[in-house]
Amino acid sequence: MTTKDKLDKLITASNELNLKTEQLNEYIIEFEEFLEDAGIGVGAWSKVPLSGQGEEDWLLGYAKLHGKWRIAVRRAGFGTLSNASTPMPLVNAARILRLEAVQQMQELVDALTEKTNEYIADINALHLPTGRAVT
Repeated sequence: MTTKDKLDKLITASNELNLKTEQLNEYIIEFEEFLEDAGIGVGAWSKVPLSGQGEEDWLLGYAKLHGKWRIAVRRAGFGTLSNASTPMPLVNAARILRLEAVQQMQELVDALTEKTNEYIADINALHLPTGRAVT
């Protein structure tokens, strides 16, 4: 096989990968839109790290970025918040992170449900009066 033949195979594979990556991005955007339409206004991060490429772990989450709720990733920064990185929209992350994240959407939904239930319990614990708050 000549170098040209090998390059042609590479280009064909690259084109297919780009098409599949667009499908992956569409899935992420649709999932994000579903959460937004459902009125999920709670941020949470999965407890299961994504490995991505390299030595750093990443976390999948749902966070308000630039005024809009987004499915996001950030470096894990285990131990202290100062070690964690600024979140970025998942659709802007490296392809390997997007691939791993889509496989862990169930964990994100679990984290969002847990955080939502924590807020409900915290508000219930306040024993707020019904009706007029100030009488």
